[in-house]
Amino acid sequence: MHSATFRGYAELDKDVTAVVKTEAQVVDAQESQTFTTAFAGPPSESYEASDVVDQPVFSAIPGDSVVLTLHTQVRVDNSKNRKGSGMLTTGFTTHKVTAAYGLKWQS
Repeated sequence: MHSATFRGYAELDKDVTAVVKTEAQVVDAQESQTFTTAFAGPPSESYEASDVVDQPVFSAIPGDSVVLTLHTQVRVDNSKNRKGSGMLTTGFTTHKVTAAYGLKWQS
């Protein structure tokens, strides 16, 4: 896996932050990759954010099946402004998870 693109809507009060984080791991592999996009208030806008890894760490033996697990978290933190609030969706209008992952296979 070499890239991840997240799309959605961010609405955060002052001093409220948010993070979209995806960890990708090939089952039975020791390595994993993490893609992280951070936001800080006060934006109220649609976003598209990408994260790219220069050196993908996963490899597979040609002809073998590979199981890739993806764990995505969306977190909003108002610890620096307890009266503040925020919302981070990962879909422009659907309010569903919208993410594109770039995979490169080599033999």
